Amino acid sequence: MTTFVRELDAQGPAVVQRVSTVVGPLACSQDTIENIVDALHSGKSVTISADANGQTKSAAFNASGSHLGYGEAYIALALAAQELRNAGVTSCATPDQWQAVLLGGPLNTSVTSTSTNSVASAGSSRTFPGIVKLHSQGQGWGQIAQTNNLQLGQIISNSNSQASARSQSPNDSLSPTGVSSADTEHGCMKSAKDKDDKDHDKANGKSEFGKDNDKDKDDAHKSHDAVKDSSSATTPSGDAAGRR
Repeated sequence: MTTFVRELDAQGPAVVQRVSTVVGPLACSQDTIENIVDALHSGKSVTISADANGQTKSAAFNASGSHLGYGEAYIALALAAQELRNAGVTSCATPDQWQAVLLGGPLNTSVTSTSTNSVASAGSSRTFPGIVKLHSQGQGWGQIAQTNNLQLGQIISNSNSQASARSQSPNDSLSPTGVSSADTEHGCMKSAKDKDDKDHDKANGKSEFGKDNDKDKDDAHKSHDAVKDSSSATTPSGDAAGRR
């Protein structure tokens, strides 16, 4: 668990992208997630907004004193997203709903859900202790998850799977020219090897066609030797000429 949190901490503010994947449509907008992560990390109050029934609702999200690391902010929001879904909220959570699951308070739902885990009808209400509030009181993330019937292990497993997929995808991404970075790297390595081969040939007195020139020289030597052998066979030796 500690290693997992440290790996997320090392990503800094970029962890917002991974949080957005976990939270999905509950976020309403990227700004909502950025503001909540900023509030949990800095411990300051921010304003978050959401569209509900065609109207935009805004409210202050006061995370005073939280000061979570980026890894812990990720876990808090991932657990909060699970809790919202279990309560029947499936899209665009309101500022009050985020406040309830993270910092504690009543959670009002205005949607109807028929999921296997829970059923929430319009106007239903439930009071939450607040995930971040429980953590500030000394409870660990595993204890918080167990108390609220949440799946922390699933959060960690899904996050590791996403990280693995991202680590493999950059080599397949296309550059502006439409060539993958893997192909570009292969081409660069091949060009460098060709250049090293040419430099080696020049150092040994060869042109880039050195191999062909060597072959021509070998053929010339063989032809010369053949002519020499023929001359020796047809020309009388000195002793024979004297006797005649």
